[in-house]
Amino acid sequence: MKSTLTKMVCFLLALWVASWTPYALTSMWIMFFKAEGLTQPAALVPTFACKISGTINAFLYGVRHVNEDTNFLKVHSTLYKYYGIVVSTYSRISI
Repeated sequence: MKSTLTKMVCFLLALWVASWTPYALTSMWIMFFKAEGLTQPAALVPTFACKISGTINAFLYGVRHVNEDTNFLKVHSTLYKYYGIVVSTYSRISI
């Protein structure tokens, strides 16, 4: 468990660095070279890369915890049985 968690954290850190490095390099290019020679598509790629970095963590968590739906249903039935709380699959918890 510990080694799997360590591998996952290292992988997420590497993906974070890989997705923010183009944005940092483009920012430095603009700062030192006044955006000369930088085309519009070349300026958009780093922006999309850093936007993707925000979704990578959630996506990998979902892929890693595929069997969470069964646990979710167990919690749902327990919450409804004892507390009367209805858990929706869309909003996760609704009272």
